[in-house]
Amino acid sequence: MNRYTYCANNPIRYYDPTGHRLKGDEELLNDQGLAMVDYYASEWKKYEKLAKDVKNKNKGLYNEYKGIMTQMKSLASDVRTS
Repeated sequence: MNRYTYCANNPIRYYDPTGHRLKGDEELLNDQGLAMVDYYASEWKKYEKLAKDVKNKNKGLYNEYKGIMTQMKSLASDVRTS
């Protein structure tokens, strides 16, 4: 497991003190890009909470939420690298 995925696999250039946005994004992204990253991060956090709430109650829903979380993380990463 890669311990640095939280900072786009580049722990020398970036750091992520809150888990929502990389410090350093401000230099790379315009306001629209920053807003998109913030949106995807908030959606990821929302589904993370939902997944925790249903983890032991509904395995199918839990897996669905985990899939959405993966999509949100991927979308945020795509915005950063485009």
